[in-house]
Amino acid sequence: VYLREGGSLYNSVLFNNSSDNGSMNLYVEDAYGKVVNNTFVLAGDLEYDDNVTVSKLESGFEFLNNIVFGSNIFKVSLAGSDSIVIDYSRLNSASIAGDSSITDDPRFTSLDATFPDLHLLPDSPCIHAGHPGQEYNNVDGTRNTMGAYGGPLGE
Repeated sequence: VYLREGGSLYNSVLFNNSSDNGSMNLYVEDAYGKVVNNTFVLAGDLEYDDNVTVSKLESGFEFLNNIVFGSNIFKVSLAGSDSIVIDYSRLNSASIAGDSSITDDPRFTSLDATFPDLHLLPDSPCIHAGHPGQEYNNVDGTRNTMGAYGGPLGE
């Protein structure tokens, strides 16, 4: 998926996608939109590049409540504004994100490369670990669960 300008992505699962530029589930460039409650996974024995790449971000860009798992995973270049938010997400490296991001195994039901089930197991650290704001709450009113199945548009 390629996002630019005000393009946004909510409650999506992107699994083992590739492009001519290397294997990537998401590429964001010159963007000020929102990427909220998504699951990005690269799994199996395939050769991968970056899972999610964000470049030349603009004021207002938000990356919240996402699970990024597998490969080099999250690459940021040329982020140049204090009003860019990358937080409350599961990443392999939290150094590029806010203090509320985690690096623990998300504990998916199954990472089978042919038939994955990317729902979270009951003991997942991603459950109720998303942004605490009411606008991000799960359908049942509880605190946001990271990933595609959480938040107000989730299950």
